Parts: sequence; structure tokens; C-alpha cells
Amino acid sequence: MKTRKTFFFAIAVVFFSLCAQDVSAQNDSGDKITPTPDPQSKYKVYVPKDLEDCFAELKNMLPQRTLKQMQEATEDRMIQ
Repeated sequence: MKTRKTFFFAIAVVFFSLCAQDVSAQNDSGDKITPTPDPQSKYKVYVPKDLEDCFAELKNMLPQRTLKQMQEATEDRMIQ
């Protein structure tokens, strides 16, 4: 279980790092990905404090279609 949490946390860190370059990015399907702006942050976007906070932020910033695809995907597909 700890390995799975670490895996998802690593995905989230990479995801937030990519979004930090462009606060209004797009995913493969063209849907807008909108991280919460944070002018005080080094990256100008909100950086979650822990894993639960990370999941909450992902739910806020990702389109429902993307969230559904992630929930239905296998672990191997998420790695790809």
C-alpha cells in the first residue's frame, strides 16, 4: 500500500512540475488543466502539502473526463 501511495505521489509531483511552467496547460484530449494559482509560491501555483492534499488539488484542477480515465486505467497504463 505504501508503494502505491509513493507511486501516485511521484506522479503528482511530476504533474505539478509540468504545470508550473504553464499555469493553463492542456492534456492530450485538449481539456484545460487549471492548477490553483499561488502568487506566493516559487512556481506560482499551489503546491500540495501532503498526499491527501495532492489528491484534493488534482480533483480540483483536472477535468472530470480526465479523472474518470485515470480511475479506470490500469497501473501500467498510468505509468505510460
